[in-house]
Amino acid sequence: MPRLEPGAGYFDHLRDVGDLEHLASYLDDPDVSRRLRRRATRAIATMAPGGGRTRAFSGTVDPDGITYLGPLLEGDPDPVVRRWAAFGLRRTSDPRALEPLLCGLSDSDSATRSHAILSLGELKAREGVEPLIALLDDDRHGPLAARALAEIRDERAVPYLQLAATTARGSKRVQVEQALAELEEGVGLRR
Repeated sequence: MPRLEPGAGYFDHLRDVGDLEHLASYLDDPDVSRRLRRRATRAIATMAPGGGRTRAFSGTVDPDGITYLGPLLEGDPDPVVRRWAAFGLRRTSDPRALEPLLCGLSDSDSATRSHAILSLGELKAREGVEPLIALLDDDRHGPLAARALAEIRDERAVPYLQLAATTARGSKRVQVEQALAELEEGVGLRR
């Protein structure tokens, strides 16, 4: 007889009561289905500090979740799990999420990479400057990397953004030029 699996409501309940350990038990169990691992990761990635759900696109995720989300982003084989992990780490606004987020810059999943890029900008992580510069030529992620560099406000990125602005085309060029102007203003090179 097949084993009954808990539904999404069960994971929402665990998130709402702030039971990180019970949610994490679904991540560590090798017999758990991919669907349950995804649900557990989503619940951790959307848990407000102390329990409950964070608001849709604002609000902070419980920083205690970094312990569970970091390893998932760094090496889980499921791209959906890594994506939820990156999403949750991004919303912790906690510098302890930096290492896994830097790892997420090279993820094969585009959405995971996007969350990692945006996170580094939001964290103003100077450690991310060089890896973000390396992404400026990426057609899909270059404009996001430019935006993150503008938020970090590290003068080292200026010449690379200047070069990217001359080689980008169309709306990507506009986005890179806007990021460059914001960065130059932020570091005092433009008034």
